[in-house]
Amino acid sequence: MKSDSIIRIMDSIYGKRDSFTIEEFNNVDTLLLSRLGYDNSVLEVDFNDLLNFSNLETLTVDGCVLDQNAIAIISKLKKLNRLSFYNCEIIEDIYPIFDDIHVKELSLCSTNFDLSLLKGNYNKLHLEDIEFKKLDCTVSVLDIFGCEINDFDSLFETSFDVVVVSSIQYLSNQLRFDDSGRKIVVMEDNGQFVSQKVGF
Repeated sequence: MKSDSIIRIMDSIYGKRDSFTIEEFNNVDTLLLSRLGYDNSVLEVDFNDLLNFSNLETLTVDGCVLDQNAIAIISKLKKLNRLSFYNCEIIEDIYPIFDDIHVKELSLCSTNFDLSLLKGNYNKLHLEDIEFKKLDCTVSVLDIFGCEINDFDSLFETSFDVVVVSSIQYLSNQLRFDDSGRKIVVMEDNGQFVSQKVGF
C-alpha cells in the first residue's frame, strides 16, 4: 500500500504497516483517505489501495484530487454505504462514472461538485460550503445547514422528505418553508441542536 493515511489507520489497528492478510483487510469497514497530515504535511495517496478493502462501508476522502480513475475505483466498492468528500478538487468529468456509485449517505463539503449533475437516491445528503443547485435526485433527508443558497426556487423544486436548515435560512424564507408542505428541521446557530421542527 502507498496511501499514508490508510497505512496509519492499519498501523493503529494491527500494530504494523504492511504484510496484511485478506482477513485483516476484510475486518476494516471504515477508512479515511487524506492528502494532508495533522501537521499539514502532504501525504501519499493511491486510490488503488481502496480495492484491498472488500467490506468497506464508510469512506471519507479529504483534500484529494478527484479524476475519472479515482471515481471508477470508488465505484467498485460494492458494500459502500457512506461516502464523504471534504476539500476535494474535481478535475475531470467524473459524473457519468459517479452514477455507478450507490451509497445511502453522501456528504459533499468544500468540493467543486456540480450538484445539477447528481443523480440517484439517497437516505441522507449533506451539503456544506458548496453552491446549491436544483438536484435531479431523490433525497430522504437533505441537510443544507452549511450550504450557500442563492436561489431558493431550486431548493423547493428538489425532491426531499425532510430538509435541515439553519435558523437564518429558515427565517429569511419562513413563509415559503411553512407553506411548502415539507418537513423542516431548523438548527440552532451552532448547528449542534435542533431549534424547532415544522411540518411534523
